[in-house]
Amino acid sequence: MSRVNGRFAPPTSDPEPVRKRGGLRALANGAPRLLGRHDAAEGRCYSRHYAALLQRLGPFDALTSSFAGAVAALHVTFAADTAALNLALEARRRGQGRRPSAAAIARLEKRQGLAWQSYDSALKRLEGFTQNPNGHGGPADKLGDIARAVEEANR
Repeated sequence: MSRVNGRFAPPTSDPEPVRKRGGLRALANGAPRLLGRHDAAEGRCYSRHYAALLQRLGPFDALTSSFAGAVAALHVTFAADTAALNLALEARRRGQGRRPSAAAIARLEKRQGLAWQSYDSALKRLEGFTQNPNGHGGPADKLGDIARAVEEANR
């Protein structure tokens, strides 16, 4: 519903036009925008991982592309959790100033483990999405099929 003079107006037959977010251009490789900013380190990590997924499992349709974007975002989360854990372990090892407690280190390790588990299960599910109906996957399987066919022909 739209507002007129601070009050809700009855719906009209003309819906409001859908507005695009100004100033945002599409990401490389058609990756969906899932992060707040894609020009920072996290955005570059996301783009690199999406490109690697596209190279390994692509090309993607719209649904698979959004799922691949989610997998890349989970990879960014795992990378950030790993970096936080490494910083805490280094601060504890150096032993100067405020150091993270053993419980804080355990929480960071658990967070990293859960992030890895989420990423791993999502990646396996994405691989399942991209398999052909005959059960074979992407380009590597096609090359294997060609090699087997050549081997059979040479017998």
